Amino acid sequence: MKQFILKIPENTSFDNLSDEVQVAIQVVSGQFPKGVVVGSEAVSGYEIKLVLANATTALLESQFSALSLDWEVLAEEGEVITQDAILDFMSDIPAFDEDGEIIGSTPLADLSSLQTYAGKSWTL
Repeated sequence: MKQFILKIPENTSFDNLSDEVQVAIQVVSGQFPKGVVVGSEAVSGYEIKLVLANATTALLESQFSALSLDWEVLAEEGEVITQDAILDFMSDIPAFDEDGEIIGSTPLADLSSLQTYAGKSWTL
């Protein structure tokens, strides 16, 4: 089983998928969703989720296409990932004043801590 980071429509759950999609997930021994990427947020109606599957990126993407799903594999365990694709979904880092009040925020600059978030080591 490999862990993948998928870009999927916001609020997608196994229960609200069609029977055909549920069967396709079960065929690859998929566990959907395995979890969230801590510190991530929905952007433009999409979110990123961790899933486990006995598959490859190519197999998953061919199934997404065959089932007309608007899903995308952003990262596969053991493969180099493009940080930009995932950084878009990461929450900004708040900036505080001396009284502890939030005065602004800055975007997360890199994913050096993604392994902590995802519970696996990711190659950046």
